[in-house]
Amino acid sequence: MNGHLTIPLLRHVLQVCGGALLARGYLDQAALDALTGLIINGATLFWWLYDHRKNSPVKKETG
Repeated sequence: MNGHLTIPLLRHVLQVCGGALLARGYLDQAALDALTGLIINGATLFWWLYDHRKNSPVKKETG
């Protein structure tokens, strides 16, 4: 699975879970939007860092 598929899937899962929390009164709409944005942006940053380190053209020399 790549980032182009994972991030939208994660966003939909978070919206469903957030909708349940919203319906039960644990969150309001502004908190849900902020929390979803925070998690999506964090996941995107993590994925970018992981991909950047894995596919970096610069190899560290050992020794």
